[in-house]
Amino acid sequence: MHQVGHTLLAHHLTFVHVHVLHQVDQLTTERDNMNVIGNKAETERAVLERQNAELRAKLADLEADTRTRFKTAMTSLESRIANLEEQLDTEMKYCVLRIITYNTIVSRAAEFV
Repeated sequence: MHQVGHTLLAHHLTFVHVHVLHQVDQLTTERDNMNVIGNKAETERAVLERQNAELRAKLADLEADTRTRFKTAMTSLESRIANLEEQLDTEMKYCVLRIITYNTIVSRAAEFV
Protein backbone atom coordinates (compact mmCIF):
# COMPACT_ATOMS: atom_id res chain seq x y z
CA MET A 1 0.00 0.00 0.00
CA HIS A 2 2.86 2.23 0.65
CA GLN A 3 4.07 1.68 -2.89
CA VAL A 4 0.64 2.57 -4.25
CA GLY A 5 0.85 5.86 -2.40
CA HIS A 6 4.25 6.59 -3.91
CA THR A 7 2.97 5.66 -7.35
CA LEU A 8 -0.04 7.94 -6.98
CA LEU A 9 2.18 10.70 -5.70
CA ALA A 10 4.57 10.15 -8.61
CA HIS A 11 1.68 10.26 -11.10
CA HIS A 12 0.33 13.36 -9.44
CA LEU A 13 3.75 15.03 -9.52
CA THR A 14 4.18 14.01 -13.15
CA PHE A 15 0.75 15.49 -13.93
CA VAL A 16 1.63 18.69 -12.06
CA HIS A 17 5.01 18.80 -13.80
CA VAL A 18 3.39 18.37 -17.23
CA HIS A 19 0.80 21.00 -16.35
CA VAL A 20 3.51 23.42 -15.19
CA LEU A 21 5.56 22.76 -18.34
CA HIS A 22 2.46 23.41 -20.44
CA GLN A 23 1.87 26.69 -18.60
CA VAL A 24 5.53 27.64 -19.06
CA ASP A 25 5.21 26.89 -22.79
CA GLN A 26 2.05 29.00 -22.99
CA LEU A 27 3.68 31.89 -21.15
CA THR A 28 6.79 31.62 -23.30
CA THR A 29 4.62 31.69 -26.43
CA GLU A 30 2.69 34.70 -25.11
CA ARG A 31 5.96 36.49 -24.28
CA ASP A 32 7.31 35.75 -27.75
CA ASN A 33 4.08 37.00 -29.31
CA MET A 34 4.27 40.18 -27.22
CA ASN A 35 7.88 40.68 -28.33
CA VAL A 36 6.82 40.30 -31.96
CA ILE A 37 3.97 42.76 -31.43
CA GLY A 38 6.34 45.16 -29.68
CA ASN A 39 8.86 44.90 -32.50
CA LYS A 40 6.15 45.48 -35.11
CA ALA A 41 4.89 48.50 -33.17
CA GLU A 42 8.42 49.90 -32.93
CA THR A 43 8.96 49.37 -36.66
CA GLU A 44 5.62 51.04 -37.47
CA ARG A 45 6.47 53.93 -35.13
CA ALA A 46 9.81 54.41 -36.92
CA VAL A 47 8.07 54.34 -40.32
CA LEU A 48 5.47 56.86 -39.13
CA GLU A 49 8.16 59.14 -37.72
CA ARG A 50 10.01 59.02 -41.06
CA GLN A 51 6.79 59.74 -42.97
CA ASN A 52 5.99 62.57 -40.56
CA ALA A 53 9.44 64.09 -41.11
CA GLU A 54 9.02 63.78 -44.89
CA LEU A 55 5.59 65.43 -44.73
CA ARG A 56 6.92 68.24 -42.54
CA ALA A 57 9.73 68.85 -45.05
CA LYS A 58 7.24 68.82 -47.93
CA LEU A 59 4.98 71.25 -46.05
CA ALA A 60 7.92 73.57 -45.42
CA ASP A 61 8.79 73.44 -49.14
CA LEU A 62 5.19 74.17 -50.11
CA GLU A 63 4.99 77.06 -47.64
CA ALA A 64 8.26 78.50 -48.98
CA ASP A 65 7.02 78.09 -52.55
CA THR A 66 3.73 79.77 -51.65
CA ARG A 67 5.54 82.68 -49.99
CA THR A 68 7.78 83.05 -53.05
CA ARG A 69 4.80 83.01 -55.40
CA PHE A 70 2.94 85.49 -53.20
CA LYS A 71 5.94 87.84 -53.11
CA THR A 72 6.34 87.55 -56.89
CA ALA A 73 2.64 88.26 -57.43
CA MET A 74 2.78 91.23 -55.03
CA THR A 75 5.86 92.64 -56.77
CA SER A 76 4.16 92.24 -60.14
CA LEU A 77 0.97 93.94 -58.91
CA GLU A 78 2.93 96.77 -57.30
CA SER A 79 4.81 97.29 -60.56
CA ARG A 80 1.56 97.29 -62.52
CA ILE A 81 0.05 99.82 -60.10
CA ALA A 82 3.12 102.06 -60.45
CA ASN A 83 2.88 101.85 -64.26
CA LEU A 84 -0.84 102.67 -64.19
CA GLU A 85 -0.23 105.61 -61.85
CA GLU A 86 2.49 106.90 -64.18
CA GLN A 87 0.19 106.44 -67.18
CA LEU A 88 -2.61 108.27 -65.37
CA ASP A 89 -0.24 111.12 -64.47
CA THR A 90 0.91 111.39 -68.09
CA GLU A 91 -2.69 111.39 -69.37
CA MET A 92 -3.68 114.03 -66.79
CA LYS A 93 -0.80 116.27 -67.93
CA TYR A 94 -1.85 115.74 -71.56
CA CYS A 95 -5.47 116.66 -70.70
CA VAL A 96 -4.31 119.80 -68.88
CA LEU A 97 -2.23 120.79 -71.93
CA ARG A 98 -5.23 120.20 -74.20
CA ILE A 99 -7.43 122.35 -71.94
CA ILE A 100 -4.80 125.11 -71.93
CA THR A 101 -4.48 124.87 -75.72
CA TYR A 102 -8.29 124.93 -76.11
CA ASN A 103 -8.61 127.92 -73.79
CA THR A 104 -5.83 129.74 -75.70
CA ILE A 105 -7.56 129.04 -79.05
CA VAL A 106 -10.93 130.18 -77.67
CA SER A 107 -9.45 133.42 -76.25
CA ARG A 108 -7.63 134.18 -79.56
CA ALA A 109 -10.79 133.45 -81.51
CA ALA A 110 -12.68 135.81 -79.22
CA GLU A 111 -10.13 138.53 -80.04
CA PHE A 112 -10.96 138.19 -83.75
CA VAL A 113 -14.66 138.36 -83.32
